[in-house]
Amino acid sequence: MKTKIFTIAVLLGLLSTSYLFSQISGNQNYSGNYNSSIQSKANYSTTDSTLSIVIKVLLNQTADRYVLAIAVSQENESSKDCNSKINERINGFISKIYNLGIKDEDLYVDFIGQTKLYDYTVEDNKAEQYESGFEIKKNIIITTINLQNIDKIIEIASEFEIYDVIKVDYINDDIESIYNNLFDEAMKIVEKRKDNYVKTFNRKVTGNPRAFDNFYYVFPKSQYKQYKAYESSEVDNFSKKENYLKKIARKNTTFYYDGIDYSSFDKIINNAKPEIGIQYVLTLTVVYDIEKNK
Repeated sequence: MKTKIFTIAVLLGLLSTSYLFSQISGNQNYSGNYNSSIQSKANYSTTDSTLSIVIKVLLNQTADRYVLAIAVSQENESSKDCNSKINERINGFISKIYNLGIKDEDLYVDFIGQTKLYDYTVEDNKAEQYESGFEIKKNIIITTINLQNIDKIIEIASEFEIYDVIKVDYINDDIESIYNNLFDEAMKIVEKRKDNYVKTFNRKVTGNPRAFDNFYYVFPKSQYKQYKAYESSEVDNFSKKENYLKKIARKNTTFYYDGIDYSSFDKIINNAKPEIGIQYVLTLTVVYDIEKNK
C-alpha cells in the first residue's frame, strides 16, 4: 500500500513539474535558442596558505533619463521648399511636446543630409532617368526623465507624419555610486563566506586581503530576442498539380526582453521589478592569506 501511495505521489510530482515548466517557458521556445541549463560558479577556493572568495552581484536599475532619437524626412522639387516644409513639421512637433515639460535644452535637431532624387520617364520602350527633386533628412534628439513621455511623444510625432523612431537610450547619471553600492553588497557576502570558512575548518586569516574586481553594465537594446510562434500544415498532395500558386500567410514576429541569466549570481538587487532598465554586474574576488596547517 505504501509503495502505491509513493508511486502516485511521484507521478503527481512529475506532472506538476511538467505543467509548471510549460507555463514558465511560454512561446519563447519557438525561438529555437531557449536554454534551460543552469550556470554555476565556485564560491571559494583554497590552497594551504590562501583563501579565495568570488562573489557576483547583479543590479537591475531603472534609468534616470531616456534619450529618444526620431528621424524625419521630406521630399520636394526644390531644395529651398524641401527645407522649409521639413522645418515646419519639426517646429510644429516641438511646440506641442513643450506641453510635456520638455525644454529647449532637452532638444536637438541634427541635420543628416540632403540628396537629389531621380525618377524615370518611359516612352517608346525607352526609359530615361531625370532629376525629380530633393530629399532632406533630419533627426530630432529628445531627452526626458519621464518614461511615460515616450508614448506621448510618439503620438504627437504622428500628427506631423513623423513615424521613424530610431532608438531609445537608457541613461544613469551616477555610475560611481552604483559601483560603490554593489561593492559594499559584495563585501558583506565575502565577509560571511570568510567567517564561515574560518569557523568550519578552524583556520586563521593573517595579513591584509587582496581584491580584484570586474564591473560592467548591459543596456536593454542588446537584450531583446525574437521568435515566430505558429504551427503550419503542408500541401503535398496539392503540389502535384501543375501551375498551382501557394500563398504564404504573414506570420507575426514577437520581440521580448531577455536579461542576464540570474543563475550564477550570489545576489540580485531589484530582481522583482518589472520595469526594464540597465543591468550592472560586479564580480569581486578577495584573496586572504591563512596560516598553513602544521
